[in-house]
Amino acid sequence: MDADTKPGRKSPSFFRCIDAGTEYCPCALAELGECVMCPLLCGYENCDCDWNGTCVFQEYQWCRKAGKGPGRKSIIADVLEKETIHNHLLLLRLDVGQALSEELCHPGSFVFLKKKEDTSFFEIPLAVMSANAGKGEIQVLISVIGPKTKRLENCGRNLSVRGPYWNGIFGSRNIENTHNENCLVVLDGIAQASGPLAVKRMLRNGNSVAVFLGEKEPVVIRNLLPQTVQVFEMDLKRPGGKALLSSIMHQLKPACIFSGGDHRQHMLIRSLLAELEILPVLAISNNQQICCGEGICGSCTVEMKGKQVRTCKACLNPEFVLNKHAS
Repeated sequence: MDADTKPGRKSPSFFRCIDAGTEYCPCALAELGECVMCPLLCGYENCDCDWNGTCVFQEYQWCRKAGKGPGRKSIIADVLEKETIHNHLLLLRLDVGQALSEELCHPGSFVFLKKKEDTSFFEIPLAVMSANAGKGEIQVLISVIGPKTKRLENCGRNLSVRGPYWNGIFGSRNIENTHNENCLVVLDGIAQASGPLAVKRMLRNGNSVAVFLGEKEPVVIRNLLPQTVQVFEMDLKRPGGKALLSSIMHQLKPACIFSGGDHRQHMLIRSLLAELEILPVLAISNNQQICCGEGICGSCTVEMKGKQVRTCKACLNPEFVLNKHAS
């Protein structure tokens, strides 16, 4: 064994890298020996990644020879519309061009925004609420609560946009792989912004969709939900909220549930499923702290099964996340 290599490492089965196999793979982590998926790029002697797509190690070798530089670029996007809702929510419609908008149609898509004159310290990750590839437009919803978001509240005619990013939802593949079934989407607070793209994909796959909207924040997404979607509204913290959600689950017996909200909401849904003895596939909003989006800064890193996991890159199994928090 080479002195610079380490004994074999098996890549974890409880997550995959959201960028693996895309044009943004390999990324800067591969260059630094910190690849999320590939043991060889991390200095181990054996490959045991269980990845069945494009070989990350082979792609890295080719990229080095071709001089291909990894990473996403920032663009300057025109602000087409800006609306303040209930004093603290800001709705922006941006012209990002057809190419980027097409890449932001997937459930869990997000971008980083800042004023074009600001430094990268002011970048903030925001879920893409809607993407119109034909017009080259996206919409984002911002809760104005701190320095970064206050800067965006006072934005001018354009903003700096960096993307695309896709790991805003753990279990997004469960949404994309569910066809011709009943689906349930539970949304509350600012996480409602991640709902419309998930609903759109579910409908495209021939599913029947019901949406439960909480009342932590004013509901902004209703006009983005097609008329074919059943919509229920009630605060989950009110006495009847939990009962209504349980009744909807019992009637629908959904094959897939997406929970866009805080951790307490995820755990409530999990407990109701156990009571009702329903076993759908799950998807949950990624509520980890995200700063750079590329796994470099480490702010999103959590320890799982003795491994440091970069949750801006690692698309975790939702069941594993919930089991970890329940233990």
